Amino acid sequence: MKPGRRGPAQANRRFDNGFGKNFALHVSRDIAPGVRVGGFGYFGRTTSGSVRNETSMLGVDATLARGPLELNLQYLHRNDDRPTFEPGIRRTDVDGGFAELLLRPQGSRWHGFVLYNRVSATDPLLSLRLGEPGPLNRYESVTGGAGYLLRRNFRVTGEATHDIEQGGVRWALGFVSAF
Repeated sequence: MKPGRRGPAQANRRFDNGFGKNFALHVSRDIAPGVRVGGFGYFGRTTSGSVRNETSMLGVDATLARGPLELNLQYLHRNDDRPTFEPGIRRTDVDGGFAELLLRPQGSRWHGFVLYNRVSATDPLLSLRLGEPGPLNRYESVTGGAGYLLRRNFRVTGEATHDIEQGGVRWALGFVSAF
């Protein structure tokens, strides 16, 4: 059977007959009360037609928590040797990260957050959302929001995102529910 085709399991009850594998690892550890640091990596190969792309990612993350405040930080470096699967396209590097501050007062039904995002690429490959300009080399934004827990399984939220690179503000209102 050709790779990527579906069918019955092989005699040893395996469905996977492809040779390419992707590997990911994330290690995280508390190093002090309220302080967690970690690192992660990924390596994979993907083939489309006769073109193969190799992808690798390395990153670090950290969480600092004290009382009702929590700060989450993350940085990621990614490189692809043929990111669009076109033979003439060269290797592309992408760097990105975020900083997120959460406020969750104990005993309160309210929560708030501020989030800063930044992603940059050596070639214009970033396409972030349907209907917005792209592809881009860089995306940078700041988001702020708040939410209120109405019931144990029903929360209302609102947020506003300012796109620093393109200008403009996007608003979102909604709810989160689980049953």
